[in-house]
Amino acid sequence: MNPWLDIDISDYVNHMSSPEVGQYQLINLCFKTILQKHSPRRIFIPGCTIGNGFEYISWDYVEIVTALDINPEYLKILKDKFPGVDNLEIVNADFQTFNPEGRKYNVIFSALFFEYVDLKSTLNKIKDMMNKSSVLFSMIQLPDENQSKVSKTEYKSLQKLSSFITLTTAKEFRTEIEKAGLIIKSGEQKTLPNGKSFLLTESVLK
Repeated sequence: MNPWLDIDISDYVNHMSSPEVGQYQLINLCFKTILQKHSPRRIFIPGCTIGNGFEYISWDYVEIVTALDINPEYLKILKDKFPGVDNLEIVNADFQTFNPEGRKYNVIFSALFFEYVDLKSTLNKIKDMMNKSSVLFSMIQLPDENQSKVSKTEYKSLQKLSSFITLTTAKEFRTEIEKAGLIIKSGEQKTLPNGKSFLLTESVLK
């Protein structure tokens, strides 16, 4: 069974936002920045959990926000956070079997998502959801022999993810991006206080 189906949302949020992790805050800031920079009207967020950063979306402006996650309990919370928002499409699915039905999005926001899917096939599917004006934002955790894949906190359930995570080096990620027919337009490495590093990139079609 996918371990994401067995992690309580309170454990996830408290773990990710704890001082020794700080990744929840980073994702929130990245989403806010991407919205301000690109003003997208069509947004796709795979692995959305409960909508970290969705408070920054201008719902009167966007045409559609498609939020996908494998955990139905997370999506129930997300739906309750934005009652009556018709342009929020909530999809309970595994992205690897999800059919986008030919839709195109201005921004695809993938934060700590590629670690849990087959990178090559996922990038190929995402490419088909893009056009010449689309941007794929990615935040991936970089491997570090001095760091555990999942930070140790009091929220032990997150350790179930350790054997499920596949970390990719920056070089490997860039190579797969290019193989998929994309090119990285901008990128930076961000290191959090606990020493973990992340690659933040914006990619477009070649």
